[in-house]
Amino acid sequence: MRDVILQGSRWLAGDGRSIEAWNSRWLLRPTTFMVITPKPSHLSSVRVCDLIDHDNAHWRENLVREYFLPVDAEVILTVPLCASWPHDKLIWHDSPDGAFSESDTHALLECQLALQIWEGSPVNSGIWDAKYRSMEDCIVRAAKQSMYKLNFDGRKVGVSGWGWGFVIRNSLGDVMMAGTEEGQEFTEPLVEEALACLLGMRCAMGAGFDNIIVEGDCQSLIQSLGRKRVEDTFAGFIVKDILSLASCFGFRSWSFVKRGGNRVAYELAHLHRFVFVLELEKWISLTA
Repeated sequence: MRDVILQGSRWLAGDGRSIEAWNSRWLLRPTTFMVITPKPSHLSSVRVCDLIDHDNAHWRENLVREYFLPVDAEVILTVPLCASWPHDKLIWHDSPDGAFSESDTHALLECQLALQIWEGSPVNSGIWDAKYRSMEDCIVRAAKQSMYKLNFDGRKVGVSGWGWGFVIRNSLGDVMMAGTEEGQEFTEPLVEEALACLLGMRCAMGAGFDNIIVEGDCQSLIQSLGRKRVEDTFAGFIVKDILSLASCFGFRSWSFVKRGGNRVAYELAHLHRFVFVLELEKWISLTA
């Protein structure tokens, strides 16, 4: 049974220190999750962490392309990285939250082949016991102690790009700060929404907005934040970062709003990179 479960599992890359690049199941390539490239004879042990530029939260692209065939290199370079470098996690690939659940167990038990394996297993009496710009871009004088609302949105831009946008308003509805980021290699909607939220909160903290209501139109993300639920997925890594940052605010709450009420952040997510700070009365370009 243990072998059956392992066949449905893969590594979720965090810091990459626990994953052997050639012998581990870690690529987003069902059903093997492994590289195809033969291992170069001059290499001994290469871990995924060796392929990462941890200082800049990027893959070491030149090294990846040197070691791996294009068919592998392109897949590796699309694996998302989390800049807080959580530990790698072994997850159940076919589960939405990465966890091996009771329903997964039932599915296995209802399969005749799985039943045969289960009956011959010594454990058949029980279940076998995962880039950001520095806040120097947001240097502003501290805001007055008051309540602010942060709206955020992450969206797909073009064929494969992504855009994040956020806007911070005071209790009168005046815009105090707004910003965007953009890039390539869109991952999935939930991840981009979470990264947009993280960008907005980092800028809010850097600007001194201590008491915030965080509002977005991604209901699943807002629910996870409100319940402090961290799943074994890459989005879960980002949620953990958000919750860690949130603990540094004087007050914060999470609020879901429909797309119509989040229109400004939605439109900002399609613009070029910038941060606008009311106190400085100017746009700070993030492309310089």
